[in-house]
Amino acid sequence: MLSARWYSVCNDLGTYLGDVMIERIPTVRWEFFTPSDSGLIQYQKPVVYGFTLGERTVDDELAFDLIGTCVQIGQRVILGEPLLDRNKRFMLHELELAERYA
Repeated sequence: MLSARWYSVCNDLGTYLGDVMIERIPTVRWEFFTPSDSGLIQYQKPVVYGFTLGERTVDDELAFDLIGTCVQIGQRVILGEPLLDRNKRFMLHELELAERYA
């Protein structure tokens, strides 16, 4: 478990990454995510949301929990555990998707 100090660092980093995405992609925004599927991991969390292709929304459930991703990676780093390939791929996938809609 992360200490409060490291959780705060992850929160700041995730917020910064989200703000960069918002600055670069005019249609996205921070949103408190409440989709119809409460089983989604991003449910009731602050996410970057609102990706579009032209005039239409890409997917109502396409939301990036950058803070949660940073916390998950931070927990592994602080504990000295290796990052799983899926964690690395997940973060890269989020950033690649965001770049695609920039």
